[in-house]
Amino acid sequence: MMKQRTTIAIVVWRLMMMVLCCCSLVSALQQNTQRIPQTLLLREPHTGILVHLVGTMHYNPHSVTKVASIVSDYGKSNRLGSLVVESCPLRWKLMHQKHPKGSMLHKLLNNEFQAASEAAAQYLLDESQTFVPVLADEDIDANDQKINEMVRSSVEDYFDPLGGGWTRIGEDLLRGYGESIDPAFLDDEHEAEYLEWSYDMDPELAGGTPTSLARYALSTMVRKPVKGTLLLVWISTLVYLIVTRVAFLDGGIVTIGWSSVYGFLLSLSLGIPLLGRVFLFALLGERNTILANNIRNECLRMANKNHNQDESSSSSESPQSEDQVCVVIMGLAHCNGVKRELLLNNSCNSNVM
Repeated sequence: MMKQRTTIAIVVWRLMMMVLCCCSLVSALQQNTQRIPQTLLLREPHTGILVHLVGTMHYNPHSVTKVASIVSDYGKSNRLGSLVVESCPLRWKLMHQKHPKGSMLHKLLNNEFQAASEAAAQYLLDESQTFVPVLADEDIDANDQKINEMVRSSVEDYFDPLGGGWTRIGEDLLRGYGESIDPAFLDDEHEAEYLEWSYDMDPELAGGTPTSLARYALSTMVRKPVKGTLLLVWISTLVYLIVTRVAFLDGGIVTIGWSSVYGFLLSLSLGIPLLGRVFLFALLGERNTILANNIRNECLRMANKNHNQDESSSSSESPQSEDQVCVVIMGLAHCNGVKRELLLNNSCNSNVM
């Protein structure tokens, strides 16, 4: 009898997997197939410059290959106008100091920012024959300070339910989710296309996740040994708990003990209120605004440059070249929020000359 029930459970499980696969396929077919997965195209409203937001999973081999290919394709067609990356001067300097080009660490910790920069350098060298992309992110030390302040305020609100702490946390989580993760949630007036996780999370990207996590932890250890060691211990502990707490029956049916379920729910009840704000605001929201402002400034520079070139060549009869593109390399989680910030048309008081 037990064997029959197990067989039935296996059949039901496989049918459910087939249905989910079919639903995912239909969802993917309904998307705009011309858009490259994990990327967004838009025109910056003030200047009309074409911006290509390329979302990545940091240190993921698939992301590294993709950004190098996209940048090279624009360069070969003479459309690469600028390269913007989600980094700051301090992080960029540390990366080149700790694992310079040609070193073993450079190959071991290959990431999307250095891959994009090396690809763009073939087409965007300045007069001194050097190339540094636009470093558009917030200073890492300033961001660390904001994270600490956000953690402190979240802890205070978590232990102040009667004083409105839980209400403030809930309102912030909903607003942060809409501003950074799913702009359609806020029902904005801009009916723009955003990343859809059912379409943009392809198997190649998911397959590179273990490498991404290992490289990220190792890179943090190289730059900040104490912080990196803690991160590596945390990831290892998480993997160990998943492996030891999850059991597999014959046929591949997964069973999880009730103690693990309770522990998971307890972790959510603590993690979401305490860390949700940190993720949505300190790690995403405020940085999205900074990234968008710097992208907008770069678009303004490109527009002024194009305007001056058009004036100097107005008497020539040479054909008009195709749009120059501002390529932006950033983490996947930033893409929707940055696009929303760019389309909101706020915090910009500059004009194209």
